[in-house]
Amino acid sequence: MDTPQETVVPATLRSTYTSASLLTPGTQSGTDGAGAQEVFHHLEGNADLVWTRYSDNKSIPIPVDKTALMKTGTGSDTLSFRHTGNNISLWDATDNTTRTLHIPDGQNLGSVYGTTGVASENYTDDDRTTARAFHLLTPAADGTTRDVPVSGLPAGMELWLPRAADGTSLLFFAKLDGSFRMVAVDRETGPVQSWTQPVPVSYSRARLSEDHIVVYAVNNTKVLVLPRSDLSAPPTELVLDGAGSVNPAEDLAVVGDWVVHRPSAGTVVLAKPLAGGATVTVVRASNLGVSSASGDSAVVLGRTTADNWGIQRITPGTDGRPVVTTVKPLPRPAARIQGLSLEQGRLVVTDPISGDRAAYLRTVSPAGTPEFGARSAFTGSNTVIADCLAQDAGCSAIQGTADGRVAWLERRATLGSDLLRVYGAGQYPCAFRARRRPHHRCVRQVRDLHGHQPAIRVQARRLGRPRDPRQGRGRRMGR
Repeated sequence: MDTPQETVVPATLRSTYTSASLLTPGTQSGTDGAGAQEVFHHLEGNADLVWTRYSDNKSIPIPVDKTALMKTGTGSDTLSFRHTGNNISLWDATDNTTRTLHIPDGQNLGSVYGTTGVASENYTDDDRTTARAFHLLTPAADGTTRDVPVSGLPAGMELWLPRAADGTSLLFFAKLDGSFRMVAVDRETGPVQSWTQPVPVSYSRARLSEDHIVVYAVNNTKVLVLPRSDLSAPPTELVLDGAGSVNPAEDLAVVGDWVVHRPSAGTVVLAKPLAGGATVTVVRASNLGVSSASGDSAVVLGRTTADNWGIQRITPGTDGRPVVTTVKPLPRPAARIQGLSLEQGRLVVTDPISGDRAAYLRTVSPAGTPEFGARSAFTGSNTVIADCLAQDAGCSAIQGTADGRVAWLERRATLGSDLLRVYGAGQYPCAFRARRRPHHRCVRQVRDLHGHQPAIRVQARRLGRPRDPRQGRGRRMGR
């Protein structure tokens, strides 16, 4: 007896990549869901968020907290869980510890940066004018919350909203003497440190790096660059590419001495030196949303080559230029097989497509070492095979026939009957329902399929052409 020969037919890849999305990228407040050591994101196959380490690309589910109303990034390796009442849980992915912020009565929590919550409260000053004060809240070692008021504001300065933060400073958008500024506040002790010269009111966003502050408006190609060492210095204007976009600076981050941005009119991520110079492409295609991360870095979902789709991290290289590293590859997975038949050298496989199934054909050599041909569509775009439960073997199976067609069973629980469908390339597609008589052409096909006249009475119709109920049951045929 000949020894059976085996050939592996390669799995067909799905037409779409593994699904993922970044947590809160490109926020106005600078509280994006990426930190110095990891990034928070959704990932196909996981019910909740996961976090992926840059060091080993390992993705780990976050702790389950069913009482949390929402989860938000903090511009760091810490994730914020907001609950009802006045409590905020802060979970640090780097050491798997959780601390709690208790929001004092009368204060409203705005943004959270790492373990620092920025809260505000309204009060009435001496001339009976309503004003707003800000507080920096941090969890203390004894379980209480440390409350540090923002102080040292010059007369007439009104803080509006926090816009960015790093380990030492918070940056507020503010108003002073009828004009708008960016104001730096000491994150630990609360006093105002310095502020910028007037900026246009639309320039209400900012990003921090170790040495620079970039102030910008999402709908303007011109950004303002300031040194961290002297915010009062005249800003340097830098013009970005993307003039044809509605929002050329919608997704913007600072990576070392470069500004990285994704104009809204396309999908490429661009980079330009803060000192001026030529623009370069760092990510060839991407999803909407660039996350600013600690350590002068950024994270984006996209690709740098033809097919390396994944979560990409952008960091300064040894020469200062942005370098892209894949943090989480998101390849196209193998399509899930939902039906298989092999008959007369014809291998037919069904794959899921938009809630149904589509059939594909390969020819297989019937003798010797099995060899297979190219994959091609079998059922065509106008004929689909209904989906069914994986554990329903009768429904999920497809049966090949000697004449090259396939047959399958379609469940119709709501109608109280099942449907037998038969299809072959270039053939007259038919559907048969129990307890009804078939069209004479379909009777002939079923006789060919089974070798004899079927015992059950069936009714046939063309696939894709439902019978008009106003036409009645149609002419009954003799046996």
